[in-house]
Amino acid sequence: MGKTLKMERLNLKEKKQAILEFIKRNGPSLPSKIAEHVKMPLLLTSALISELKSEGKLKVSNIKIGGSPLYYVEGQHNQLEQFTKYLPQKEKEAFELLKKEKVLDEEKIEPAYRIALSNLKDFSVPMKVKVNEEEKLFYRFYSFDKKEAIEKIQELLRKKEEKEERKIKKETREKREEKRQERKREKDAFRKKVLSWLEQKKLVVEKELDKESIFCSFDSEVGKLYFTVLFKKKKSIGEKDILLALQKAQETKHPLILLSDGKLTKKAEIALKKCGSFVLFKHI
Repeated sequence: MGKTLKMERLNLKEKKQAILEFIKRNGPSLPSKIAEHVKMPLLLTSALISELKSEGKLKVSNIKIGGSPLYYVEGQHNQLEQFTKYLPQKEKEAFELLKKEKVLDEEKIEPAYRIALSNLKDFSVPMKVKVNEEEKLFYRFYSFDKKEAIEKIQELLRKKEEKEERKIKKETREKREEKRQERKREKDAFRKKVLSWLEQKKLVVEKELDKESIFCSFDSEVGKLYFTVLFKKKKSIGEKDILLALQKAQETKHPLILLSDGKLTKKAEIALKKCGSFVLFKHI
């Protein structure tokens, strides 16, 4: 009996060696094909395959054909690619995309591909990178050099940062332009209001001095009178505005009417009184 047991053990050892030789010659194989070659029942063959895997002599694929994985030896990993035709459609597409790009940013791919890549354990290697204390996930194609992958990730992050900066600058420009247009519309509306006020007061526009001042005339009983009209759209008119208005009146050598939709500050009221008849303020 002892001799029989010894023979059986020797036979199983030979069978295990035969399994290894078959896989070395034929590449990644299914248990059913291996059993057929070594002429053993599938159940016993699977048990021997499991032992070889535990001993580190065989590797198992994540790809399954008919519910069964493939077994292969060291150095045959790349041969698994010929079995990608058995992958579900999305995983097949994700495989092709990753093979082409070498590295993929998890944030940049559609959700279906994210799931597919997490399932493609034979070909997709997850790489976690810290960016500003935040962990980012990338996928590397299994045969792509890790050092090169890190360089590519750095390049992708740099491009992403540059893109975000351009986006922020664009948004800032757009906001500035929007505010500028808004202010322009407000100023245009205020200007129309000023012209309407002048018309109501029978003041005739002689010429425009600048964007905020107009030289006007008024036909009075004692003859034509001239005024400089300065208009400012502001929430409040301060002392500085009054002093600038006085300076303008002195330059034109004509009384000045200051028009605004803002209110006078206390200091502005004091300054206005000191101007006497040279500066007249009107809230419109």
